[in-house]
Amino acid sequence: MLCTLQSELGMITVIHFMESETGLRKGKGNMTMSILQVLYDIADSDIDDLLKSPAGQEPQLRVFVQDGHFDFACIVLDSVSIEAQATDVIQALLLLLATYFVFDLSYPRPYCQVLGFLQQYVLGQLYTGFKSSKYVHFCARLGDIS
Repeated sequence: MLCTLQSELGMITVIHFMESETGLRKGKGNMTMSILQVLYDIADSDIDDLLKSPAGQEPQLRVFVQDGHFDFACIVLDSVSIEAQATDVIQALLLLLATYFVFDLSYPRPYCQVLGFLQQYVLGQLYTGFKSSKYVHFCARLGDIS
């Protein structure tokens, strides 16, 4: 999988790759959900509906891309939408992680592997939660990157 990290949207591909490499599996199914939803070229009149989330939804990042460029991002959770004051996907992702820390939330099972990985390798905070075998193997392949 090729990704140009210099592109402002390259991190989306990296996150999806990390999710696939660390995610939980159950039998033949996939138990991991993406921590981010990317929405392309959405009309202004449709944005409000896409900022809504069901009650009880765990924090998730919604990234809006307009004409191939990062436009804005929001963190949606439990019927609330918080606009991420971010200029790119990386900043928005860090704000998503901060949301879990600020509200003292546990990582939900569908997101726990990739959020735990980011916590440990981006924030430098040891992730002590459950680690799937895919998570352990992915980290072993990376070696010590700290």
